[in-house]
Amino acid sequence: MPIHLYWGDDASARERAVQELIDAVVEPAWISLNLSRLDGSSAEQASQALTEARTAAFGSGGRLVLLQRSPFCERCPSELAEQLDAALPLIPESSHLLLVSSSKPDARLKTTKALRKAATEKSFQLPAIWDGAGQVELVQRTAKELGLSLEREAAQLLAETIGSNSTRLASELEKLSLYCGDAAINAKA
Repeated sequence: MPIHLYWGDDASARERAVQELIDAVVEPAWISLNLSRLDGSSAEQASQALTEARTAAFGSGGRLVLLQRSPFCERCPSELAEQLDAALPLIPESSHLLLVSSSKPDARLKTTKALRKAATEKSFQLPAIWDGAGQVELVQRTAKELGLSLEREAAQLLAETIGSNSTRLASELEKLSLYCGDAAINAKA
């Protein structure tokens, strides 16, 4: 079952991953029919996401149902939990259900346990403000995601300058890549 669970407070990295999955699954010519963007803060839209995920893709490519602010791993009402249990085995291979949340899933919930058995889970956590090594790792990971080569000293300088602001980090890395061209981004740049 192609179910994906993305969570974490790094909204920029989460959105890049969401877009990568959309690009990989949905055929651009069929995007208006095969991509649904719903908001889980509404119980009706969360229920609609489960219904749409059971629908096969139209045309070529796959179908992707994106549910932002997913309630299934947090404060999930019992009627939604029952709908989720019923829907999980009925999702066709050509459809993908992507559940996105900014907070960590509550491992005590029955729905979280069911999703963790069936879903591909990715976390997007920002390092704490005092975690210098974590911030350097964030810079290196973001550069790798953007396909850039980065020297260690440059990563340390960017971490000191930007901190945990991943949106600004991605923007600054793109500027540096334009400045450096094909060369690795160094501390001088």
